[in-house]
Amino acid sequence: MPTSARTGQRGAAMLLMMSVLVMAGLSFALNALLIKSTRVREDQRASRALAAAKEALLAYAVANDWAANKGRFPCPDSGSVGGYDGGGNSGACGGNGTAAFGLLPWKTLGLANLRDGDNAPILYAVSGRYKSGSTLSIAALPTSDLLTFNNSANASATLDYVAVLIAPGAQLAGQTRDVAVTAANQRSQFLEKRYASADTDFEVARIDREGGYNDRVIGITHNELIAALQ
Repeated sequence: MPTSARTGQRGAAMLLMMSVLVMAGLSFALNALLIKSTRVREDQRASRALAAAKEALLAYAVANDWAANKGRFPCPDSGSVGGYDGGGNSGACGGNGTAAFGLLPWKTLGLANLRDGDNAPILYAVSGRYKSGSTLSIAALPTSDLLTFNNSANASATLDYVAVLIAPGAQLAGQTRDVAVTAANQRSQFLEKRYASADTDFEVARIDREGGYNDRVIGITHNELIAALQ
C-alpha cells in the first residue's frame, strides 16, 4: 500500500478517535449539567415547601383564639408515612414538656399536601412547651423544653428553637422507609445526623448526597414566635 494511503488511513482513524472522545466528553458534561439542574429544582421545591410550612405554623400560632393555646403550634400528624396524602391532620402528642415528632399536619394548617423535591413528606417537630394543649409559659425564653441544632457537646449548638421542619429528601444508602410505619418510629430512615438524638436535636449541614446527607432543615425560634405574636 502506498505510504500516502497508509498516512491517510491513520489520519482518518485519529480523527474518528478524537470525535469519539469529544462526544464522550460532551455526553459526560451534559449528564452532569442535567444532574445539577435536577438537584437545583429539587432544592427549590424543598425550600418553597419549608418556607410555606413555616409561614403557616406562625400564622396558626398567632390566629389561635383559644386563650390557653395562644402562641401554640399544632401537634404533628402521627399517622403512617403512607397515609400522609390522605391525612395531614394534627394528632395527639403527649403532655407538657414532651417534644413531638411526626409528619407536617398540612391539612390542619390549611396548606396543600406539601412534599420536598424528592417527593418525600415534610417532617415536623415541636417543643413540648409550645405545642397545643401545653400549659407551660412561653412568655420568656425558657431554659428547657427547646429544640436544638447540632448539639452533643458541640460548641456551636443553637438552643432556642420551638419548632423544626425537615425536608428529608430521597432515602440514601442504608435507609429503608416503610410506608406502613409512622415517621417517629423510623426516624433514622429519614434523617441523617452526627449529633442528633431523640426527638429534640437536629443537624444543619451542607447538602452532600454522595457523603450521606441530604436533609434540609429550618426552624422557628422563640424570638420569631414572640415577634409574630406582638
